[in-house]
Amino acid sequence: MEGKDRLTQLYTEEYLRMGLDQEFMRSRRFSRDLAFILLEPVIPAEARADMLYAVLKFLAKSVEAQTRQIDTGVRWGQQILVVLPETVRDGADRVGEKIGEHFARHTFTHPDSGVVIPVGLKVTVLVFPTDGSDKETILYNLRENIQAAEVKSGGGNAPAEAPPTEAANS
Repeated sequence: MEGKDRLTQLYTEEYLRMGLDQEFMRSRRFSRDLAFILLEPVIPAEARADMLYAVLKFLAKSVEAQTRQIDTGVRWGQQILVVLPETVRDGADRVGEKIGEHFARHTFTHPDSGVVIPVGLKVTVLVFPTDGSDKETILYNLRENIQAAEVKSGGGNAPAEAPPTEAANS
């Protein structure tokens, strides 16, 4: 299937309309779990416009580095959706953790000022058919759950809600 996003090199939202239907059919036919991970970067408002593309690009690299060849990454607006065929919840949780750990090791710096920008990551995991009986329900629940998800980070990043350090203010 064509339709790669130029920024992230992941599939575009067109996949959600066409390719995802095939995954649901396959999952039903063989009675296998189909897991989903939704990732949303959390960037401080004052740096969001300047940093969003760089952060999404790196997040896509984290997804590619931590997933199997059979898994599919999709740029979904300002979020990234990962579709994991034949994956149970524990497996999907572990993949989400690995992506988060890879992402958190990276330090993001503002392109103009060179100041380190604290970038967090929200992660939510759902599994079909346990968490929803169809594509629309799963996608809706992912979007709802990501709003309440805890911001995670570590390594080179501090949570996006953390106040700036003195060094960043000088």
